[in-house]
Amino acid sequence: MMKRILVASAAFVTVAAMTSTASAASPSVGSTFAINGSVAAVCSLGNLPGSQTVTLTNLTNADGTLNTAAFSGLSLNLGTVWCNGSHNSATVTAVPLVSDQTGTFDASQFANRIDLTLNATFGGSTFPVVDTAGGPTTGKSVNGTVGIVEGAAAGNVTPDALNSLKLVAGTYSGSVTISVTPGV
Repeated sequence: MMKRILVASAAFVTVAAMTSTASAASPSVGSTFAINGSVAAVCSLGNLPGSQTVTLTNLTNADGTLNTAAFSGLSLNLGTVWCNGSHNSATVTAVPLVSDQTGTFDASQFANRIDLTLNATFGGSTFPVVDTAGGPTTGKSVNGTVGIVEGAAAGNVTPDALNSLKLVAGTYSGSVTISVTPGV
């Protein structure tokens, strides 16, 4: 009987020694996975079509001079503008209203051009004023930067004074362009 006890206790000691040696020799193993992604710089000027037309009526008073009331309340609502980049560029361009009539006239009494002043805002930030006075008939632009922004975008258009000049008959055309380009 003694032999059996010795063999059983020797087997127990051997198993216990193997277990403690195995746990000390097997360190923990793992891996780290880096997770990366990117977001492109984007700007949006609301859900508006790329081009819109605003028609002004009654550009002249009864005496032929500019009716500034025709521009009253002329606000260009662009909806919500947002840009997710920190260095977005913005351009605001105004082109004066110019008559399609190019005949000869006395410039001391008549005008065939209505200069515009444009005040634009992007997400509550006021942009520099654009005034077409003295500029080419192709218009004037102001460039600037817009940071990460979300909010209403609008342009308020007013005509420059023509003093007592009468407007030449014809169809007058001009434009206002507000654009933003994303940047990081």
